[in-house]
Amino acid sequence: MAEKNEVAKKQEFTTGLSQWTNTITGLVSRDFEQNGVQYDEYSKQCAMNAMSAIYQLVQNTDKADMNNLNTSNLREVVAQCASLKLNANAMPREVFFQLRSKQINGQWVKMVEMGIEGDGNDSLLRQFGNNVDTVYPVWLVKEGDDFNGLVGEVDGVYFVKAPKSYFPEKVHFIITNPIVMPSPIKLAEYKIHDDAPGISGYLVEGRVRYDAFVLNKKKDAIGVCEDPAE
Repeated sequence: MAEKNEVAKKQEFTTGLSQWTNTITGLVSRDFEQNGVQYDEYSKQCAMNAMSAIYQLVQNTDKADMNNLNTSNLREVVAQCASLKLNANAMPREVFFQLRSKQINGQWVKMVEMGIEGDGNDSLLRQFGNNVDTVYPVWLVKEGDDFNGLVGEVDGVYFVKAPKSYFPEKVHFIITNPIVMPSPIKLAEYKIHDDAPGISGYLVEGRVRYDAFVLNKKKDAIGVCEDPAE
């Protein structure tokens, strides 16, 4: 009897996964086609693997149900995996997912967050770092240092003003580039409210999470300007 129940649960799991995968990946495929974005077999596989991982995550999370997920958010996360070709089944892992609760229009729903792991960044570099004519480094300038006027670029190096608290003591600026220190956007999500209280027009809420990784074999290519040791 226990064996029959286990088989029934497995069949129910497989059926539910297939239904959700077909629905979401179908929507993603349509979105890609409408926007003229290539949706090849590997992109499709990445979308399917993302749905499988998310479905398993929901099944293993207490009080979580696929029907309580925000469909737009789910569709966006799966599309990100497909467009970036990040495979949730790759070993070592390239991408992971987690759930969080968010209140939308007075109702609490589960949102899926996507995170990129170490091998995922290597995959991005392999895909989008090839055949690049020019890689522009970035010059991070500490807030409060004496620079007259607004400097945007010096000899092909772009300036980015960063808060003083981001720098170690006595460090004035850092020069780096994406080949040495890839800086992926780990999460980018936006919500448009068309009837926000006290607001005329649309209200856009957004959250963007960044990260940066220094590649150990290339760390000597990062330049740092600091006060001389006393």
